[in-house]
Amino acid sequence: MTSETVVKREQFRKRLLAFINHPDATAETALFDGGLIDSLAVLNLIALVEQTTGRPVPPRMVVMKHFRTINAIVDTFWKEAA
Repeated sequence: MTSETVVKREQFRKRLLAFINHPDATAETALFDGGLIDSLAVLNLIALVEQTTGRPVPPRMVVMKHFRTINAIVDTFWKEAA
């Protein structure tokens, strides 16, 4: 992983945290269990992931384990550009 990729990955993480917009939120905060997002907000979150990564989120990937925390989202959907 290049340093540029690390920066872009961190920018993705920061963008997701900005979307959550909660002062106590961290990259490991439970988003649903913590009440920071709900079933409607996740639709906007998916749109943000698609916009940021430039790739659609396949319906089979829209499961709780991939959206549990910011880090889970980044780990699942951030891929180094080919």
